[in-house]
Amino acid sequence: MKKRINAKRLMAVCCIMLLLCSTLMLSGCEVFTGHKEKDVQINTLEELNGKPVYAVMGTSNAAALLECEELKDSEVLYATGDNDAAQKLITGKTSAFVTDNIFANTIVAKYESLKVLDEPISVSNLGFAFQKDNELQNTFNASIAKFKENGIIDEIHDKWFATDISEVKVPEQNYKGKNGTLKVAVDPSYEPICFLDADGNLQGFDIELLIEIARDNGYNLKFVQKDFGEILPNVAAGNADLGASGITITEDRSDFVDFSTPYFSNSTVVVVRDTTVDDTGEAAKMTIGTACYKVFVENEHYNLLLKGFGMSALFTVISIITANIFGFLLYLWVYSGCWFAKAVCLRIRRFIQLIPGMIWLYIVFYLVFVGSTEDGFIASLVAFTIMFGNVAYGVWGLGFGEISEGQKEAAYAMGYGKYTALFKIYLPQAWPVFLENVNIEMVGLVKSTALVELVSVFDIQAASDTILNETAVPFIPIILPAIAYVIIAVAVSKIISLMEVNAKKKIEDPELVDKKILKG
Repeated sequence: MKKRINAKRLMAVCCIMLLLCSTLMLSGCEVFTGHKEKDVQINTLEELNGKPVYAVMGTSNAAALLECEELKDSEVLYATGDNDAAQKLITGKTSAFVTDNIFANTIVAKYESLKVLDEPISVSNLGFAFQKDNELQNTFNASIAKFKENGIIDEIHDKWFATDISEVKVPEQNYKGKNGTLKVAVDPSYEPICFLDADGNLQGFDIELLIEIARDNGYNLKFVQKDFGEILPNVAAGNADLGASGITITEDRSDFVDFSTPYFSNSTVVVVRDTTVDDTGEAAKMTIGTACYKVFVENEHYNLLLKGFGMSALFTVISIITANIFGFLLYLWVYSGCWFAKAVCLRIRRFIQLIPGMIWLYIVFYLVFVGSTEDGFIASLVAFTIMFGNVAYGVWGLGFGEISEGQKEAAYAMGYGKYTALFKIYLPQAWPVFLENVNIEMVGLVKSTALVELVSVFDIQAASDTILNETAVPFIPIILPAIAYVIIAVAVSKIISLMEVNAKKKIEDPELVDKKILKG
């Protein structure tokens, strides 16, 4: 029998981990501070050639890097986003990364130990993406041409590419969209083109320009957040009316989507470390106190953490309830003696058990829900309900397996039917056994729910990643999810343990057993 999780022991381990991490951070440990030895300054592409360079997979910058003759000997590595690439550069894991010049300026302003090389590796144009042969393309082209002529695009550009945009906001859609609502797929990872502010609201150059174009043509906009690599496939499939977030127009992309008239010129540039700046790195300069003040007070990210923690806890609770109900219903189906349940259902159940949780989540999200971020919560709930419902089914079977043949024969002798015996005699005795064994499995579910961030459900992990974009200190997004999931896991374990104790008291009471179980 599996050993039960001890809540006090878990809390003690958590406290020890926090104390150890704090000690390492205060002592200047490289893992937490990003401290590194001083590097040789890179000033040209020739000096960078042969050294590792990061790019965000699926972007035109990655394609430009692979085609760059000046960097043909460099190893191309892939990051999840520009902020991820910046952290790898700051901590010495790479020599450079490539990005759009519009994003590079924002990144360099945020991390003063980085700089942009003067020589770009490619020049391109940005445009909005539409499904092939969509009339919206002509509508948007007309507005873009008008806004270029009357200077509106220049005004929006000057607004969002100013030195300080902390107080800049996009206008509200306070007009009547007489022609309907358009769904726009965006990736809020590219400040100042498209990003989330401290309150989780979309801001940026693309967002404001889109709102002005929509207002000009009598449309309202509904923004749907996607990873960058998912934007064009969703537009091509008709799951979104258009896509934005600084999309570079390329011939390959034009094969399966149409682009608007270019509204912005762009270039792919290389970001490297500036060794003339203090080599202690951005993270080392920020003490724990100043980092926490910046994150929780100055940027008011405690709101994101509370929202993320609440969503994580809500998702966990609902998943536990639905998974156990599903597992019990599955057991009832097999218990009914249905040949299909025994011959087919259990084989499918075995198949699902063999699939890693992350792959199963992707299967449900992309095949069943077609990658719709607005259904990400439901998609995740369905995936975890099925995945852990299978586990619950096995535990229910273990609980009912504790019922002796003598009790079954006695139930039939008393005239109980198949299901009456199940609910009135077997279930009360199987319940505490089920709780005892399901406890450890549900703690595993809590840990696995961190995967929901993969399909853009806003949870504590996603909140921590947002915080990482606002600070160069990596320990905050590492520790916060760990603390949150430990708290949730301990709470879940404690609640199930109390239910188990209460259930055991009932079946150990001779009078109760005689009156309520044996006599129905």
